[in-house]
Amino acid sequence: MKHPWCGRKQGEQPKNVPSSTDSPPVADEPAAAAKPVSELLATEAKPDDEQGPWWGDETVPQNYGATESAITMGNVASPFLAGFSLAAYIQTISLATSAVRWRGPSMVLFLSAASLLIFAVQTTFLARRHLVTPKDLMDWWPDWAQPYRRNLLSGMLKEDNKSYRQWTNVARLLFGLGLLCLLAGLTLLAVPPDSPCPPLTRWLTVCVGTLATLAEAIWLGWEIKHWLEKAETLGSEVRDAELS
Repeated sequence: MKHPWCGRKQGEQPKNVPSSTDSPPVADEPAAAAKPVSELLATEAKPDDEQGPWWGDETVPQNYGATESAITMGNVASPFLAGFSLAAYIQTISLATSAVRWRGPSMVLFLSAASLLIFAVQTTFLARRHLVTPKDLMDWWPDWAQPYRRNLLSGMLKEDNKSYRQWTNVARLLFGLGLLCLLAGLTLLAVPPDSPCPPLTRWLTVCVGTLATLAEAIWLGWEIKHWLEKAETLGSEVRDAELS
């Protein structure tokens, strides 16, 4: 039986009208949002079965604050202590021979400290020439994501990172030696001259300076030992890689 106003049989579903059992239409999914630069740096150019950045794990610093500490050492601490050492050297020249016991050795240590600290500043400048980050390379090379360019930039980053670490280690060694000479010179300068009753405070100053000099010598020796062990470890890894 048909309805007079729609011409449809009783119980027949109208055409082009979804039934209650049909699932609702799914809206078109929005376009994928652009990935942030940090995510691109970490995962864009690596296969699914690998982990780590595209530029290689070798260039990731073990201590994330090492770069900032090296720059502060070369740009702030070394110039300040070098100027102080030169001022102490000039002041020691003007002292009377009877006022200090070892004026000559103190002058040698002050001048050596100033020279070593100035060299530390220069080597820090050389290290800064090789300081480059993956973000810098991505800004300088728009086609960094291409395989041929990515391989080239990865090699460049590894070489610059190697040179940066070498010059930074030299700068730290020079800074440590300069600080050691400065502390030793101040300690010798505090030694009282020959007299029947030297002031007790002068000998107390000498004791404090001696402890500071020994502490700096131990610290510097530990750092040198750490660098040598690390260099030996890296050398063995390179040899194993070449043999394999």
